Amino acid sequence: MRRWRSTFLILLSLLIAGSLLYCFDQDSAVQVIGKKRILIGNEKDLSSVVISISTNQLVLRRSDTVDDWLIGKVENQLEPADPRSVLSFLSELSLIQLEYGFSLEEMQDRGFTLSDYGLDVSSDFIKIKRAGQEREWMLGSESSLGSVRYLMLRDSDEIYLMDKTSESVLPNSVDDLYDYRLFVEYILQSDRIEISGSASDGFIQMIRSDDEGWKLFHPRSGSVDQVAVLRLLEKLNETRMTSFIEGDASEKSVFGFDEPFMRLVLSSVQGGAVSFYVGDKVIGREGIRYASRGDEKVGLVYESLVQELLVAFAQFRAEQVFDFMGESSNYLRLSDAGRKVGFVSGSNEVWRMNQPFDWAVDERIMAQIKGFIEGMVVTRFGVTPNTESRPLVIEAGSQKGSKNQKVTCFLPSDPDAPVQVQFHGDKKHHEVNLVRPLFDLLNPLSYKDRRIFSFDSVLVRIEQVLKEEEKQSIIWDPEAAVWNLSDSNVSTDKLNIWVEQLQQMEAESFVASYPSSLAPFGLENPICRLIFYERDSRWHSLEMMVGNRSDEGGYYAMFKGRDIVFRLSTESVQLCMKNLRKSELISDGE
Repeated sequence: MRRWRSTFLILLSLLIAGSLLYCFDQDSAVQVIGKKRILIGNEKDLSSVVISISTNQLVLRRSDTVDDWLIGKVENQLEPADPRSVLSFLSELSLIQLEYGFSLEEMQDRGFTLSDYGLDVSSDFIKIKRAGQEREWMLGSESSLGSVRYLMLRDSDEIYLMDKTSESVLPNSVDDLYDYRLFVEYILQSDRIEISGSASDGFIQMIRSDDEGWKLFHPRSGSVDQVAVLRLLEKLNETRMTSFIEGDASEKSVFGFDEPFMRLVLSSVQGGAVSFYVGDKVIGREGIRYASRGDEKVGLVYESLVQELLVAFAQFRAEQVFDFMGESSNYLRLSDAGRKVGFVSGSNEVWRMNQPFDWAVDERIMAQIKGFIEGMVVTRFGVTPNTESRPLVIEAGSQKGSKNQKVTCFLPSDPDAPVQVQFHGDKKHHEVNLVRPLFDLLNPLSYKDRRIFSFDSVLVRIEQVLKEEEKQSIIWDPEAAVWNLSDSNVSTDKLNIWVEQLQQMEAESFVASYPSSLAPFGLENPICRLIFYERDSRWHSLEMMVGNRSDEGGYYAMFKGRDIVFRLSTESVQLCMKNLRKSELISDGE
């Protein structure tokens, strides 16, 4: 029994001794009573946080706007911080809980001082300011086991413990919280986007208006996908550089910012313009280029990211050469150094030539030229200019002098070679999907309506004058509503058919305007003349003359005084020269 009591007393003594050693260890022994503290509290009402660890200091201060923060090493040199990084950092910081350790009185009772815990002259601290009140946590040394760190509020009499894993939340440098976004400002408020540089496919400019939304302004005026522009802005808002380096961006030639690989500008009426430059490749670092946001800092950016942005912008390039933004075109002008041809359409969408002549145009030819212009689509950007091509300036628009688009079209000498275009203000040549049209674009005669007659009133007499033949007068009888010819056996029905066929004749082509001589066309002494008299202008005549046979087939003809030489088919000339007194020359099938 005594032996059992002795064993029990020895075990009890060892347990008490072990407990005392655990509770009063010189470095880590604390009396935990369950009282805890939160390091910073709710981050939403913070105004500033200053963290000093070793030789690094970080100053984080809320800017004038609630959601924006400034970051730097000293208070008077702060720059924009990355809002998402700051939010993540403060959220993690607010989750840190401190365990109560012991009071100063308990520490002194055990024979220790603040120096034993690194809290006498601590250079590491976390200073928190909210609602005008400032609280500073002094960071002491680690415990002998390295599992906790001692903390104490300045002018407090309590010491707390922070788990060492929580300390990893603290940033190592201000660089961890810098804003690496390409555009710091809220870019969704932008109303102008511009991209240029050696890597971009020419200068692109888009402008936003309150009435019409986003529109392409350069290289030509046109429409763009509104949703695509918003997605691009969101992409730019999320895109970031990798880091900043030592260097001054004002030394542009050193980093290639004087002739940038890419220059991207966003601007607004209220916020002004903000630029982003991408310069030369970084020697020794594959796929990395120098970058700058237009400020003094030099950053780095992945070239793959730049290429993604270029691809995103490529969709807004003017692949459709002419875009009338959903409106019908009603204005077209073609010109070179010395010639001009202009067209307009009225409210009835009927096109007329207004320069250099004022006349109706051939609907088929006009449809062909409109199809040529409106169907041009760029298939290759930035091609080598064709030096053997003829420049033709094309202006088109929905209104004359308003919203017109101007493009130089280069027509090759080889009819099978592709056409190149150059947008107004753009230096590069681009290849389109069409080849040269088969007619002369600057010859106004190519567009003239091929109809020979367009009488505004009813005819009352037609005189036929053939060489070495007696003049014949075909008279309209208004009471009987038939055509009559004296001393002729031709029926009135056949005369009606003959006049109707005359009125339906069309020119094969227009040959010359205001020729210096009629002799080459045989029109000084024509083989046939037809003189037309209208009811409302009985004494005013319209005389058509038929001359020599054309080498290309048919005959030359013109209207007296109008000086436009055209070509009639052989069948049309035979119709004009029919001897109406010989009835057998006109069949019912004609």
